[in-house]
Amino acid sequence: MAASLGMTKSVKQSGHLVFISYTITMDYEEGNTPIRQINGVYYKLETANPTGSVKDRGISFQVWKAIGTGFSKFCISSSGNAAISAVTYVGLAGGTLDVFVSRKINKGKLKKIIGKDVKVHFSQKAVSECMQFAQKTNAYNLRASQDPNGWVGYMSVAYELDFKLGKLGAVFIPVSSGTLFYGVARGFDKIGYLPTLHAVQTPYCNFIASKFDKDFKPSQSSLADALVAKTTPLKSGVVSLIKKSKGFGWVVSDNEIKKAWVELYGKGLDTSYEGAACLAAYRKALGKKFKVKEPIVCLITGRYYG
Repeated sequence: MAASLGMTKSVKQSGHLVFISYTITMDYEEGNTPIRQINGVYYKLETANPTGSVKDRGISFQVWKAIGTGFSKFCISSSGNAAISAVTYVGLAGGTLDVFVSRKINKGKLKKIIGKDVKVHFSQKAVSECMQFAQKTNAYNLRASQDPNGWVGYMSVAYELDFKLGKLGAVFIPVSSGTLFYGVARGFDKIGYLPTLHAVQTPYCNFIASKFDKDFKPSQSSLADALVAKTTPLKSGVVSLIKKSKGFGWVVSDNEIKKAWVELYGKGLDTSYEGAACLAAYRKALGKKFKVKEPIVCLITGRYYG
């Protein structure tokens, strides 16, 4: 039986701030994820979301908005986590979903995608083929960077951090299409301030961070396989927000990411390589004598799939 969609507002007052959490069922509440401190750095554990990644915040809001305007057919191009989230929320809404992925997708993530009312398309041009599919079939494209509602759900990350930690000094955010970064930044902007915002990318995906960090060698692959976008409509907006916050963009290597991942794993923290990249970027910032303001937060955006 299909779940009924609605919006639940979980309100917590923190001075001028009202935190709003979006959800589509009583059983799948997104957000309010824990924060853990390790060696003076705070880690926002988005692995505690229903499907194990920060994507639940954005996808649940997108699906809710689309259902409200009459859509029941959806599509998405994804490296994994967004598709996993879409399978869950579109399923709860009683809709159908077509997923476009690369054949190089992580096998653990692929297992989470395949399911009832989900058709998986393997493609070398997943993004463009998904867009064409949406145009031909009138399916709602959940590709966040292409959706005006794609970044809205991520504002709640900023609300929660401000509520739980107070005014922040710096936030390190892994960036692919930039939707998460943009939403978090807009959330802080709505609160009334911007911590220094640091965009974290890799030698494979660095079209934003390379505007700031020149100390790296380009690569044709990366351990952080969720950071794959080569461009985004949000590029200028993200770069502008980095500059406005007096932050920076960091490109971190596989060796730096793996070292950070091993360290966090040793502390019992389940994180994807993307999350570990944030710690690697923080360490690189210290090595470059960048003045990183405290409190410092690294976003752990998803769990490790091997």
